Amino acid sequence: MDRIEYLQELKYELKNLPVEEQEEALEYYRGYFEEAENDEEVIKEFGTPAELAKTITEKFASVPSVRKVEKNTSKDGSFGAFTNEEVRSLDISLGAAEIVMATGETFSVDYRGIEPGNVQYGLSPFGTFYIKNTISVPDISLLRHKDTVDIRPRILIKIPADCELDLFKLHIGAGSFSAKTISIKTERSYIDVGAGNIVLNHVDGGAANIKCGMGNITYT
Repeated sequence: MDRIEYLQELKYELKNLPVEEQEEALEYYRGYFEEAENDEEVIKEFGTPAELAKTITEKFASVPSVRKVEKNTSKDGSFGAFTNEEVRSLDISLGAAEIVMATGETFSVDYRGIEPGNVQYGLSPFGTFYIKNTISVPDISLLRHKDTVDIRPRILIKIPADCELDLFKLHIGAGSFSAKTISIKTERSYIDVGAGNIVLNHVDGGAANIKCGMGNITYT
């Protein structure tokens, strides 16, 4: 059995988990195979797909409630105070907002002008810090505000300066993302922009998959 067959069987064994949890687990172990470069040794370490699926299911079932994915309950607020030891990957998928990434003591997010329920966040059992829209197409209401008040939806994501990620996933729809003052160290990265704009200082690491639609990706 090679890695493709193993992961296909693992996906089948995980069929009772929510799709997002399946995808995260598969992505994590796919990366493990790529780094090890020896399918036989990895399979021996993991056991059968059914055995590994049982371990994964137990991991998700044991996540403390304070870390499960939640939605924002107010227009302005903050969440997260996770350490380097807790966070292994970042998964950011946002639409119409002005997003800035900067250094901080922990992994955290501050937001302003975001309609309640439009953003979800949390830390997964595999150490992935999620920040996502709760709707597949960004809600146009994110862009509406009174003419007399300039309140654009804004998100500030802070990460420790010395963090080293296994995976950095970034999808920006029609909004903007800027990380021009920091370097992101990661083993793998997936960067995707639709009609928006991404500005990065430096992404230091291994394999990178970059897709650009009608928007722009700039390295300073």
